[in-house]
Amino acid sequence: EAYVAFFIDADVGPVNASQYWTRNYSCYFDTLRTAYVHNPIDRGATPIGITVLGTPKPLNELKYIYQWFNFTTNPSQFKKLPFDPLRDFAHIMLVSEGALVTTVHPSMPVRSVKELLAFARVRPGELNFASSGIGTTGHYAGELLNVLMKARMVHVPYKGTGPAVTDLLGGQIPLMVDSLSSALPHIKSGKIRAIAVTTARRDRQLPDVPTIAESGYPGYEATNWYAYVAPVRTPKEILARLNQELVKVLGAPEVREQLISHGLEPQPGTSEALAKYIEREYATWGRVVKEAGRAGSIGIAYTYNEPLVGFEFVR
Repeated sequence: EAYVAFFIDADVGPVNASQYWTRNYSCYFDTLRTAYVHNPIDRGATPIGITVLGTPKPLNELKYIYQWFNFTTNPSQFKKLPFDPLRDFAHIMLVSEGALVTTVHPSMPVRSVKELLAFARVRPGELNFASSGIGTTGHYAGELLNVLMKARMVHVPYKGTGPAVTDLLGGQIPLMVDSLSSALPHIKSGKIRAIAVTTARRDRQLPDVPTIAESGYPGYEATNWYAYVAPVRTPKEILARLNQELVKVLGAPEVREQLISHGLEPQPGTSEALAKYIEREYATWGRVVKEAGRAGSIGIAYTYNEPLVGFEFVR
């Protein structure tokens, strides 16, 4: 009997979108057994969950399902990994995409991407931008801005979203690329200013805020996306069953409403669509890591040698 297993990061700071999905919607898999795998150590963007999933004999012989943006970025960030995102996994479905938003402290004299670029170019290496950690979506989204704008903004990684937002609100850091769900309350209160969203289309919760693409950088897109994959040898009938279950989950009105309220757009689709999506993401972020690495603004020399220990089944 197969399990659907969900990885939960260490409980550090506010619950992120991945944990929100895991803790609120796994109950909708009413005909499948579910289990949580708790990672008690804050490992940031390190790929331990994917490693467990990619091993020939998964931990405790469970069928692991994993979801994460870093699935396609870690191969470029780390020198050596025990998995290949294009070869070692079977695709199930893209579940949702979430917008990020480029925000500044109100003291910053910029109100658009064009003004941000002008500000950054006359201060090469002086303008800092925050993210919730190295290798996170906000980090890569900021580096993609550096690459496309040919700017030299400096990445300042924090240990989680909470400390980064606190410093942005206090003016200790002037700029941050953050998830919309995290930034939206502070944008609405006027404590920070939204410059642009990172998605291909404007977000329904910030209809007056332009995209980076329409602000002069066509093709720019960076999202918090969540998808389900399985070990490559998983039988096709099980993959089809899981896809059907996920489509059913996303079809529930209360699920759609809650996802949208947390800045996530439901994206039910086919396994083939997910395969093409992952290929595109893999190519995009691999290019960003290489170009940003040549500019000296991103580390790509990490060596991954974490043992598969420290996990605890919590349900």
